[in-house]
Amino acid sequence: MKIGRWLFWVILSAVILTGCGRHSQQEENSMIKLAFISKDLDHYWYQQVKSGMESKCQEMGMKLQCFNSDYDDDTCIRQVKQVIREEYDGLMICATEQKLGSEIGKLCAEAEIPVVTIDDSMRDADGKEFPYVGMATREVGSIGGAALAKMAKEKEFPLENGDVRILEIDVPRLSVFRERLTGYEDALLTNSPLNRENITVIDVSTGMYEANCEIVKRYFQENVPDKNTYWIICGVNDDCALAPMHVLKEMGVPAEQIIACGLGGYELSIREFEAQNRNYITVMTQPDVEGAQAAEMLHEYLVNGEELDTSIILGGAVATCDNYMLYFEDSGNK
Repeated sequence: MKIGRWLFWVILSAVILTGCGRHSQQEENSMIKLAFISKDLDHYWYQQVKSGMESKCQEMGMKLQCFNSDYDDDTCIRQVKQVIREEYDGLMICATEQKLGSEIGKLCAEAEIPVVTIDDSMRDADGKEFPYVGMATREVGSIGGAALAKMAKEKEFPLENGDVRILEIDVPRLSVFRERLTGYEDALLTNSPLNRENITVIDVSTGMYEANCEIVKRYFQENVPDKNTYWIICGVNDDCALAPMHVLKEMGVPAEQIIACGLGGYELSIREFEAQNRNYITVMTQPDVEGAQAAEMLHEYLVNGEELDTSIILGGAVATCDNYMLYFEDSGNK
């Protein structure tokens, strides 16, 4: 009799545990799975984008897997195919090249996986823009350009006599960079006597600091900068502002004759502000908010059926040595 009771409880416990396991597995399988593919996941900016996504996914009960394409187009496409093969519910992406939009759009449309682009917009094969979360590209450039014009006047740059150069570091394959630079130009030329003849453009292959330093240094070795020239540097990101600023200083241009504006406000800017570089400013943006908004957009589409044919545009504000901690205390940039 005792053996019978013991056997009964063993079987009952096994049934209960099996049921709990199945229930837990069902809950796990029913969770929305999102993927994030980044062209440079190791970069501080995209780490903050990822952080925003993680927080929002945790809040809304979704799973997130992140992939780093590391600026390799083939890797990026392979990762998109992996996301499709592993049946993710939605994809957030900042692709290595905007021109990949056609192929990515076709692959994801066939698999019925919704796509939201981050930072760099893309178009599909029909020329239709993907849903997008990012900064107001030209507008944030204009914020930086207006701030640089004001700074140049305050520091008494010789704006009237032609001894001032506007320096731009451009990445031609990324149209968003040219949009930002156009914003800088419009504001600078509107708010100063400078004109397009004052502009020098150096093309680079990526927007990263170390690579830019090498290219800018090579350029100025061939085109030695006049030590009497004043420089206004328009940065499409912090890297593209600080690389030429540092190179020009190394080549003997007096620090007081160089001003620069970055865009993003991440670790490179923090170091400049901590060093009290008062000739440097940056337009602060919100990478963590971008990530959270993209994840929420997909959640609302997948759960509540809200349309995806929309864009979420975020603005920016100028950070300096004196006020930057106000932004870093309240944002994911810290």
